[in-house]
Amino acid sequence: MSKAEIAPEAKFWNIIVYTVLFLALSACGSVDFSGPKRDTLIKNPNDVSGVPTGLTGLGQGDGDVTTLRAPEFPWQMWSSERDLAGQPITNVLILEGDHLFNQSRFVDALSRFQEAKSTAVTKSEQDAIIIREAGTRLALGNAEGTLRVLSNYFRRSGRAEESVTAPFSLLFAYSYGSRGDVEQALAWFSRTNRLHAGSGGYGEAAGNGVRALLRVPTTEEIHALGERWKTDSFVSLLIGQELRR
Repeated sequence: MSKAEIAPEAKFWNIIVYTVLFLALSACGSVDFSGPKRDTLIKNPNDVSGVPTGLTGLGQGDGDVTTLRAPEFPWQMWSSERDLAGQPITNVLILEGDHLFNQSRFVDALSRFQEAKSTAVTKSEQDAIIIREAGTRLALGNAEGTLRVLSNYFRRSGRAEESVTAPFSLLFAYSYGSRGDVEQALAWFSRTNRLHAGSGGYGEAAGNGVRALLRVPTTEEIHALGERWKTDSFVSLLIGQELRR
């Protein structure tokens, strides 16, 4: 690979990073959109994902500075302080991890979620911890670690692929995409969309993921993907849209 070339998985990750950056800037109100100043981005030592953190805005008081929460990642379909069913979480370690995650302190958040694994009692608590641990690893750019955590969890619990729910399915999809495994990523994005009949937040998140993924291959490679995925109405539609861009 020449110095000018970028690995496919790196391209996909960069697309995701700058999507999150765009959302962060949009949330700031008065923002200079004259052009991205990539060389001025300062990374939080706690965050090795490349996603800029520490965005601030002026408060309403006497020059107070209010720290703005970083936007959610496209694979983050869990709510802070809630389990996947929307019920309040009482596990202190999970709550601490959520607080740290919301501050973009991903390394510290991961540590809390790992500690919480030994304290989880119910299945809903276990699911809440695993989705957070895996999602935090992906926020840190560790797709392999995310896939390992997810695969081990479902294997140990004896749950087949058919039992994987949409939040985990979406995380599988983004992880495979970040690793450069286009076919697996498309399969999981398609499954995520199918689980929710193409509607709601999951259908939108899956569609956005496929669009980001299709910005990586060449036109010839996309044509080849279109041939292989022509029987999947969801993926083939998005491939057609990408080819007409």
